[in-house]
Amino acid sequence: MGIGTRVLNGLIDTILVFILAFILYKWYSFYVFYYRWYGRPFYIFFYLSMFLYYFVAELAFGRTVGKLVTLTQVVNKQGGSASFLQILARSILRLTLIYPFSIPFLQMPLHDYLTKTRLKEV
Repeated sequence: MGIGTRVLNGLIDTILVFILAFILYKWYSFYVFYYRWYGRPFYIFFYLSMFLYYFVAELAFGRTVGKLVTLTQVVNKQGGSASFLQILARSILRLTLIYPFSIPFLQMPLHDYLTKTRLKEV
């Protein structure tokens, strides 16, 4: 499995996360306007949506929509399902801005390296 698979996964999942975050932000903005609440910036909704999307999808199905399209799945080093803590750590590590830049140095994303998980073709 090449880097192109990961890029396609990331692109599909990022578009879906953006759409989810945008819907939540617009819904929240209505209440901010209507009740005169203090508004929050969009990036908070984006990162919250990103965490929840990856965490829920990988915990429930072992894959996200992007991984479903590219026929890949998250597994542990032994090839079995990733554990709750591994998926939680993967989801948190995705929120860091340095994780995509680890590929040239580690030959894999930081969230795979630190959680001892990988993608496998289904």
